[in-house]
Amino acid sequence: MAAGKAFQEAFSQAAEDSGASFAGSSVTLNKHQIMINSQKVPDWFHREYEDMTSSMEDGEMKRSFENGELFFTSPPSVSRANALASYAAVAKSI
Repeated sequence: MAAGKAFQEAFSQAAEDSGASFAGSSVTLNKHQIMINSQKVPDWFHREYEDMTSSMEDGEMKRSFENGELFFTSPPSVSRANALASYAAVAKSI
């Protein structure tokens, strides 16, 4: 139930942030935090969560998850948007 609610909120946020098209946008759920908020979890689960966040390369997402956010949304990268546009152009020509 909590994961579904987090996904719905994340999806709504991504749609709001992306405007007319959210092709290439991404939504990442913080599954560890969702579980921690929903039920009692063992100590090893907390350690696993800390290990996971410490190894994240995306600084913005890392800060978001360390602050207990349940999801992180990001707009499409320029390269991803260009790739999607190229794909759409090829698909139209077929």
